[in-house]
Parts: sequence; structure tokens; C-alpha cells
Amino acid sequence: EDAHKEWNNMQHGGYDDSYSKHEWDDLVKLKFGFGGDSTVSVVSESVDISSGEKWEKCGKVIGGSKRLKELQFSGISDEVMSGDFQDVFIEVPSNRSICTLDFERCNLVNGEIFGMLRPFFKNNYNFESLKLNRCDLGHNGHRFLMIALSEFASLREFELSRCGTDHYGFCFQPLTNHSGLVKLSLRENRIDKNGCDALATLLQDPESELAELSLIDSELDDEKAVILASGLTKNSSLKKLALNKNPFISEIGWKAIFATLESSACVLENLFIQDNWVNDTAQRSLAASLVKNSSLKVLQSNCFYGNIITGSREIFEFLRSHTCELEELYLLDSGFNEYLAICLAKSLADNRSLKCLDLSGTYGITKAGWRALSSVLLSPHSELEILCLSSCGMDNEAVAPIQNALVKNCRLR
Repeated sequence: EDAHKEWNNMQHGGYDDSYSKHEWDDLVKLKFGFGGDSTVSVVSESVDISSGEKWEKCGKVIGGSKRLKELQFSGISDEVMSGDFQDVFIEVPSNRSICTLDFERCNLVNGEIFGMLRPFFKNNYNFESLKLNRCDLGHNGHRFLMIALSEFASLREFELSRCGTDHYGFCFQPLTNHSGLVKLSLRENRIDKNGCDALATLLQDPESELAELSLIDSELDDEKAVILASGLTKNSSLKKLALNKNPFISEIGWKAIFATLESSACVLENLFIQDNWVNDTAQRSLAASLVKNSSLKVLQSNCFYGNIITGSREIFEFLRSHTCELEELYLLDSGFNEYLAICLAKSLADNRSLKCLDLSGTYGITKAGWRALSSVLLSPHSELEILCLSSCGMDNEAVAPIQNALVKNCRLR
């Protein structure tokens, strides 16, 4: 509340250079949220964006802050950036406390913002997280971004999501200097072959600490998947990989990806392949690789359909294996039939590792299938603690055996 009062005083001419030494110096997080009516919400106040002198003063407050950790910008349009709001960015490079810069739905003036922030990147050793979500980089924005990323080596998290660019090769090259990079998100972009080559090089770096990689809806195909697999095979740090919504990957690409699970270097714990087409042969490949893998804890896939029998059955049979370490299995929106439901139930009855099973949105399970699945809740071997069955189209006859089993189950939380 004190910070709000100081901001209000500043907007009405009450600003002086001592503010950064008082309440404003205690501010940890600041967000500029622009609306469609050319107003900006700062902290919790709404002010007119036409007051240029005030933006310069606001920039000085940010530049002089010693405790500000996170600075967010949302909805910066052409109109906003063509005005005096750029004065804020002129002062930001003086700051040495900000750890996170977050841009969402912003026009970044063809990447010129990165040029203005180069001294900030170079001199602020506390900075570690850069997030760009649904931003317009313009024609040369990726080049300015590459130059900016080359100025420092302290990033722990980098997000470049839904920014409509395919020039990732330029961005990945300087990322190799950020040996402490832990989280990389590139969802909903067009990643070309050069980008995949650069990404594979980043994954192969023996100094890499990358633990999370999101390539959701990135227009990957078989050629790109094989390149990505070449990097994954030699990687010994990645623990979470999200490849959801890449429908152009077919059998060749998936077999290459799944084969990396057999690598002695593999430490992958979370694999997400939701909303893809993984055929029977590719699923058999996944099953074979899972048998030889001891690191995977979480698997998310809805690639189980009644017409893909052999591969699905072999994956379910893996659950009975004494080598199975899976703890969470998400089969949301899968197209089960009675046979697959019974296969899954038989395997789960002997499984000793699974703690979470999500069948939300599955369809095609018959009453016989639900009866079989209810027996899992009665198994003395089951460690299941979480069971999700929402939107499965269960009628009273399907619910009854589940309900009866729940009465005797003492593990579910």
C-alpha cells in the first residue's frame, strides 16, 4: 500500500529522488499491464500513458531499486512504444537487482528493445530469466535478441513462445554460453532444420545443465525429430521433455526419439507426447525402450486407440515389469476399447510403482472394462493414490463397481 501511495504521489508531481531509498526500494515485483483503451495498470493504479515526464521518473525508480526482482510488461502496442514509454527502458540498464524480465503480447520495436537493454544484460549479474510470450519481434528482432544473449552468460530460464519466428539457429548459438540454463521453452513456434541442429548441439554440450525442454506445437517432422534425437542421446541433464502437438512426426521420428530412452546417459523423468499420432510400430518401440529405461517417472500420452492393439498392449504389459519405475501415467482423451481397458487393468493389478493414473476424457470403455479397472483398487500390490475419471461417460452400472471397490480401498487420497 505504501508503494501504491508513492506511485500516486509521483503521478501528481510529488516525485523526488529519495523515493528509491524508501517504500519503492522495498518493491519486489512490478507489472505494467496495458489495456486496449491506452491506459496502463501499474501495481494497482491506472494512469494515462501520455505523461512522458512521469515515465522517465518511473524508469529512474526502477533503475535505482535495489530489491526489485521481477519486471513484467504486458500488451505494449505500437502506439505505446512510439510514445514516451521508451524512457522506462532507457533507465532499466542502471538496475542490478532484477532477476526476471517478462514480456507478454508486446511489440518489441523490431528488436530495438534488446539493443536498449544490452547494458542491463551485460552488467546485471543477478539476471537469470527472460520470458517472451506472444511478442512481435519484427523482421530483425531475432538478430537483436542474438546479440543481446551474447552479452552475458547468466540465464537459468529462457522462454520464446508463440513469437512467430523460425530463426532459432541464431538464438541457440549464444545460448551455449549460458551453461547454467535449466529451463528452455519454445512452444508454438516454427522450428526449422537449422534451429534443430543448433538445439542438438546445445543438448550435446557436456557442460549443459538443461533440465526442462518444451517443444509443444513446434511443427517438428521426422527429419527434425531425428536431429533432436541425436542431441538427446548424448544428453545427461534433461529431466522433462514436452513434445505435445507435433502431428508431422511419424513412425521414423518417434522411433528415433524413443530410442534415446535406452541411452546410458538418459536421466529423463517426464515425457509428454499428448495429441500426436504414434502408430502401432512406434508404440512397440516405446515399450521396448521403457523396459531398458530406469529414469522415467511420468508419461503423458493419448495415443492409445482400439485399432492400435499390439503396441498399446506391450506398453501396458511393461507396467507389470519389476523394472517399471513409472509413478504417474496420464492417458487423457484416449480412445480405449474393452480389450485395452482389461489389458491395462491386469497390468495395474501387478504394478508396484504407479501412484497417479489419469483416465479423464477416455471413451469407449465398456462396463466390463470398468469392472476390470475397479479390481485395481482391490489389489494388495497397488500403490495408487490418485485416480482421475472425469468426463469418461460413465453411467450408473459403470460407476457401481468402482464405488464398491472404493469402500474397501485405503490408499487413494
